[in-house]
Amino acid sequence: MQSENTFQRPGYTTVSPYLMVDDVAVQLEFIKNVFQVKPTEDIGQNPDGHTEIKLGDTTIMIGQGRPQWPSRQSMNYIYVENVDQIYERAKEFGANLLLEPTERYYGDRECGFEDSQGNQWWCGTFQQILSTVEMRQRFEENKR
Repeated sequence: MQSENTFQRPGYTTVSPYLMVDDVAVQLEFIKNVFQVKPTEDIGQNPDGHTEIKLGDTTIMIGQGRPQWPSRQSMNYIYVENVDQIYERAKEFGANLLLEPTERYYGDRECGFEDSQGNQWWCGTFQQILSTVEMRQRFEENKR
């Protein structure tokens, strides 16, 4: 789908996550395995080690950290078709598990995990739209 914006690269969303990591190949392998997607750009294509992978409608850029742009951890929220399957694959591929699949007060089923480079991945499957009153009530019930 081509963006209406002429300033935006075709195939990219307005906000494009960019992971700056210690090891691009390790990061790419983790994302490929857990989310079962293929890179859109060959890791050897760019001289600086940059690569890209697409999750749904979003391109995630991955770059090699270096002194002027050091590696840093990120936190990403990704909507997926089946949270439980993603969680199981994350566990299989060595993720640090943060939250097992859980029904959340705002209507998503959600899980969380961290990869070996410290990036957190929060995955949700939308289940229902709730009013503010319903969310507040669910939140209060779950605090106990």
